[in-house]
Amino acid sequence: MDTLHINNSIGNKVLYFEELGSTNDKSFELIKSESAESGTIVYTDYQNKGRGQIGKYWESEKGKNLLLSLLLKKIGLEVENQFLISIFTSLAIKDLVQETLQMNATIKWPNDIYVADRKICGILIQNSIMNKLIGASVIGIGLNVNQSKFSPSLPNPCSLKSITGEEFPLEEILEKLIQLLKKYYDLLLKGQYVELIDQYHNALYRKGIETRFKKPNGQSFEGIIKGIDPSGKLQLKIKDKIESFGFHELKYII
Repeated sequence: MDTLHINNSIGNKVLYFEELGSTNDKSFELIKSESAESGTIVYTDYQNKGRGQIGKYWESEKGKNLLLSLLLKKIGLEVENQFLISIFTSLAIKDLVQETLQMNATIKWPNDIYVADRKICGILIQNSIMNKLIGASVIGIGLNVNQSKFSPSLPNPCSLKSITGEEFPLEEILEKLIQLLKKYYDLLLKGQYVELIDQYHNALYRKGIETRFKKPNGQSFEGIIKGIDPSGKLQLKIKDKIESFGFHELKYII
């Protein structure tokens, strides 16, 4: 393990490991042992048990991509507002991708980052709750940077390199990401929730466009993405009615 020091509240300490099972799991170990302060980043070249949403694995070629977790403690956020963690994180990564590529990026609800119709980054957020407040939050980020070949089992992956043909220094990308995470986290700490939600709405993938979805029972339907409700559920206009859906209640058909 190596420690890099960066002068920010987020990223004031970066713990580097050549290989881990999962950066999220390691972050929770640090929380339990009380050996890491809020804002610590756990960063690795390779995860042998990397996880995505709903128990899926996150596949990444060793040393090619940005694999990290941000550890936040005692941020004073009420449980009912926990989706704001997803919002500030996805906005930061969306900005990073846009600035690096000089092209538009969007947020596919709830927090995948897309370039056109291809996924470049996934986020896995795990919260612990104490007395109706978020006691700690671990934000796992997998950003495809220099990987150019992907498993055929992945439906629509891309990377910074696959789009530009260029290699990117991972530490420079990490430093830019830390700055952007800090920018949006500051808005969260200042209670500027409306601004964060407005920016998230403006960045939503396929917002205002009729899109096909599938329910868990296999039934497909069409709806127009309008935004999110206060709990973070996706709001769709279906015919003349606005309906809200939780994360496990629908899947995009792309």
